Amino acid sequence: MKKAGASTRERAQERRWDRKSLGVTGMIVIVLALLVDLLGIFEFQGTAGAWIWDAGLSVLVLVGLSRFTNGRVERMEGLHSEELRANQGAAGEELVGSLLDALPKEEWRVLHDVKSKFGNIDHIVLHRRGHLFLIETKSHKQR
Repeated sequence: MKKAGASTRERAQERRWDRKSLGVTGMIVIVLALLVDLLGIFEFQGTAGAWIWDAGLSVLVLVGLSRFTNGRVERMEGLHSEELRANQGAAGEELVGSLLDALPKEEWRVLHDVKSKFGNIDHIVLHRRGHLFLIETKSHKQR
């Protein structure tokens, strides 16, 4: 039997991993581009107008970096927001789950985080007399 909030915690971890991998790949690209430019891997020394070629390569590297990072920061911020919301939702599901788990076992059967063809059901509560409750937990900031 799954714990309350398990799939929501998994979703938060996936967003965290996506955000970290996005940041790492971005840093690798930036470092490689700077190394190409700073180490002069493409040397134009001895050619006519070498400084123009070097300046052109620097501009090309900067344009490439700006194109690469365009939208990346916003995507990382979006993933961070999704991660925070998922963690908040999981905390709410865990709190409700603990309250439901305190119901008398002789009368109530409680299942958490149940997968169905319609999506995830946070809690299923069944009374011994046949009463069935499907509970979707929402966790919002207090205002």
